[in-house]
Amino acid sequence: MKFTTPAEVFSAIEKGFKPEKADRNAVIQVHLNGNNGGDWVLTVQDRQLNVRQGTSDHATMTMSMSAKDWVDMVNGDAKPMSLFMMGKIKVQGDMGLALKLQEMFF
Repeated sequence: MKFTTPAEVFSAIEKGFKPEKADRNAVIQVHLNGNNGGDWVLTVQDRQLNVRQGTSDHATMTMSMSAKDWVDMVNGDAKPMSLFMMGKIKVQGDMGLALKLQEMFF
């Protein structure tokens, strides 16, 4: 399935979550700018995922990027490391968690 908006991704992300790969508890803040952008919080606790729109004051890691790049990345049309190296993804907090995200979802 190809996603067209971040909202579609976040509504399906729980189905794409791989609990066996979630070896730590974390609060992930995702900030997407541009068309269809917004803020979402992914909370991983005891190998379970909770997704909500909004922000958290207790994020383990914050990832900021354009909504278009997010959708392209999730669809496999853009590589996360390439986006990061080009400065299109900004990460604050636990960089190890950022690297693990690809394993945990879809």
